[in-house]
Amino acid sequence: FAALDGSNPSTLISEPETSNNAKHGLAINPSSGFLYWAESGSIQPPGGGASVYQGAIYRTTVWAHPMKQRIVTGLSQPSGIALDLTTDAIYWADLASEKIQMADDDGANVRDVAVFSDVLAAPRGIALDKTARRMYWTEERMIRSAAFDGSDIQDFLSAGLVRPYAIAFDEVMGAVYWTDS
Repeated sequence: FAALDGSNPSTLISEPETSNNAKHGLAINPSSGFLYWAESGSIQPPGGGASVYQGAIYRTTVWAHPMKQRIVTGLSQPSGIALDLTTDAIYWADLASEKIQMADDDGANVRDVAVFSDVLAAPRGIALDKTARRMYWTEERMIRSAAFDGSDIQDFLSAGLVRPYAIAFDEVMGAVYWTDS
């Protein structure tokens, strides 16, 4: 992190260079001072075979004595992450298990919100419209949306998209932004 003018850069959490875990998504709760992120890596099973993904959701405080806390385990390949500060909930997209899940902001009460079907495939990024209570996520060649409970899944945009990944919702402008490769 750094000050808004780029001064005083500092590291909250550092890991050995040998770590193969990729960090995806980042969300902060300014009230609690917790910074959340998704992390995943692949491991080679004993005796060979296909690599297996292992992922988790982590948090640390940004105010004092940062310490990495694993709060949700047993995930495949979590990629995007978003916070609903009105209900103290974390939402994330899991690319490998092909679902969107949520939990309380302490990692308790993990539950599926949307699971792979004919309308959900390999979600990557996720953003929340807290006013309309809708979530938006990226997939291969598409952006979709649904109510916070996973109902009312709709195609939001597909024309011209190749591989959208990160996504953000601007509450002031009422607009959705995304990256595409």
